[in-house]
Amino acid sequence: MLNKTLIAKKTISPMQTWKNKKYIAFAVHYQHSCRGQFKTVLSRRTLFLFNIRLYDKKTRLDDLCCDLLTPTLQAKIKRGFIMANLQVATLAGGCFWCIESAFNTVEGVEKAISGYAGGEKADPTYEEVCTGSTGHAEVVQVTFDADNISYREILEIFFALHDPTQLNRQGNDVGTQYRSAIFYHDDAQKAEAEKIIAQITEEEIWPDPVVTEIVAVNNYYDAEDYHQDYFKNNPQNQYCAMVVAPKLAKFKKTFASRLRSDA
Repeated sequence: MLNKTLIAKKTISPMQTWKNKKYIAFAVHYQHSCRGQFKTVLSRRTLFLFNIRLYDKKTRLDDLCCDLLTPTLQAKIKRGFIMANLQVATLAGGCFWCIESAFNTVEGVEKAISGYAGGEKADPTYEEVCTGSTGHAEVVQVTFDADNISYREILEIFFALHDPTQLNRQGNDVGTQYRSAIFYHDDAQKAEAEKIIAQITEEEIWPDPVVTEIVAVNNYYDAEDYHQDYFKNNPQNQYCAMVVAPKLAKFKKTFASRLRSDA
């Protein structure tokens, strides 16, 4: 939840009118509900520059405004927030540490969370998923602003981050939990997934057939807390240093124009 005490101490920056008079910017310090970190966020919108990243879905819109703002501006902020075109993509492409780390550097991505999907067991543990017996795949659930980055672009990044021709494995990571899969959330996502795979196949981008599954999202669960931001928090881990780091370096070079300024 946003910390109203901090807001009362004027952690909201002064309003800034841009040269074209069309944009107004403000910064909001918010508390990450899991890690207790305070950050400042600025992002561009059609009429207002704002981007309040909510990790706690229970945060009320009233908490986003305070007495320091006029009622009119509060109403405009709320309308703008409601109009945000946030969508979700759920993708499996091998070990989730790499996929999650990459998407969390992409402009337009609100958050990328490591998790499990497609299995039979309710709320499985990492150890259970690693046995391959639960039927789950390691996935990354990406929440993105579709006005800033399209689902098609999300899929293009996804296919650049793994080898979609390897069945039930990625490199030395072997098992159904490492399968390549797109878990679609609606018919439009399903159609886009089918379209991009057809184009990849037609253009023979890979020498072998694409084996990526396209299935409706089901039985999704967030992975344990220690898996979130794993590469960022554990760069010294041998797997991270030898496997994840080189992939991320290549990814950042290829998609430099799509990265956030702080990436």
